[in-house]
Amino acid sequence: MNEGSKGVLVTGGAGSVGLAIAEAFAAQGDRVHVGDADPALVDALGAVGDEIGASVADVGSDADVARLHEEALAHVGRIDVLVNCVGLAGRRAAIEEQDANDWNALFNVNVTGFVRCIARVVPAMKERRHGTILNFSSGSTWTAPPLRSSYVASKAAIEGLTRSIARELGPFGVRCNAILPGPIENRRLAEIFERNARAHGKGVEEYRAEVLRYVSTRRTVEMDEFADLALFLCSRRARSITGQLLRLDGNVEWEDS
Repeated sequence: MNEGSKGVLVTGGAGSVGLAIAEAFAAQGDRVHVGDADPALVDALGAVGDEIGASVADVGSDADVARLHEEALAHVGRIDVLVNCVGLAGRRAAIEEQDANDWNALFNVNVTGFVRCIARVVPAMKERRHGTILNFSSGSTWTAPPLRSSYVASKAAIEGLTRSIARELGPFGVRCNAILPGPIENRRLAEIFERNARAHGKGVEEYRAEVLRYVSTRRTVEMDEFADLALFLCSRRARSITGQLLRLDGNVEWEDS
């Protein structure tokens, strides 16, 4: 353990972007703990070794978040960095077909879940007058795809939350920013491309190229790019960056769904 290392908690951190971020913090000598609702991913991470601590936890549950906080503290000593990477995609449906129970369940994880985690770590951060919170929103808040109203609304709420608490916590030396991802090169995106290509009667590569026509860089975003940005935003080099919504999306110009 490096004497100057940070204690880091990553929610949704046992797979995809969350895991890439957790591994990047660990690689630079930080003490890292992750929470994830998927027991299989947590078990797989635990089988690799004990460099990164892991807990099965659903941020939609008050009890789970309380337990995750305690287990993270036991593993990393203190939490200097909170990365809220967890999120649900929600139901794809017309606004008049949205079910209130589905809507509330989505917001319970995507918005209230973030608040639960933030509320747990903030008191100690304020007392130490130091800390960084990094929230994940979505580039879809800019493109506003149809039939995704619940998801887009939940992520827009995270952006408002980020800006508000950045102002609230700034006098205590605590910063908060949000990353807005575009198309992430991961298994989920591959599955979406395969499913939509079949639905349109096209090959996967043909469909992929059509989608990426509406990304200025004509490419997806690699997971290590998110890890690099997270490391920077949570470092001293970014000590004057707070309350910002940073798009890491190759400049997505338009999105169908």
